[in-house]
Amino acid sequence: LLRLLLLEMRAHAEGAAPLPADPARALWCRGKKKARKAKGAAAKDEDDAEDEPVEATEPELDMDKARDRLERVQEAFRAELAKLRTGRPDPGMLDHLRVEAYGESVTLPSIGQATLKTPKMLTINVYDPSLLDAVRSAIQTSGLNLNPAVDGTAINVPIPKTTKETREASAKKARELKEKTKNSVNGIRRDLIKDVNDMKKKKVVSEDEAFRMQKDVESLIETAQEAVAKLCDEREKEILAP
Repeated sequence: LLRLLLLEMRAHAEGAAPLPADPARALWCRGKKKARKAKGAAAKDEDDAEDEPVEATEPELDMDKARDRLERVQEAFRAELAKLRTGRPDPGMLDHLRVEAYGESVTLPSIGQATLKTPKMLTINVYDPSLLDAVRSAIQTSGLNLNPAVDGTAINVPIPKTTKETREASAKKARELKEKTKNSVNGIRRDLIKDVNDMKKKKVVSEDEAFRMQKDVESLIETAQEAVAKLCDEREKEILAP
């Protein structure tokens, strides 16, 4: 190819007609031009992509995590309220108890069913007779002042009548649990407000965005506090009923 180029240059200098074009040379030249053109287009596309604005993602609080925390707090509150004696026998009054069975701690409803045998007697039908003693022990140590007795494959639990003083003491305990739970809810609120203030301080969010986030937090916490108060009021009525 180099030899042909030299001969063509020499012929041109002497005024001779140019040599016939070499197909291989022509193809090679066209290939080089196409490669340069493709490279230029790719570079232009890359520059255009760099110039395109990237849509910013608006920072948000992890409200789902906060809701999960609040739900766990309320569940713990329900469990504590269930431990308080009421004036009337309730088949679900022992549902919160945990029993050592098969090498682990399980809930009482998972291994037995409680029913009211009489207005003053609760009966628990235990599915596995080998767990009778474990169930009886869990009831005796529950702090409810109950004296269960094994009867075949079931356990009978006499429910003594509560006195006015006992009911009032239980209602007071419910209110104390409510205040403790409200403090836990307020602790979650403090964590959320701190996150908002940190984002505002670091200029991650604007003043308006921070204000909106705080309103969302207050709404969420207010709803949780109302739910806690409702749970307590309902349980207190059950406790004080003669």
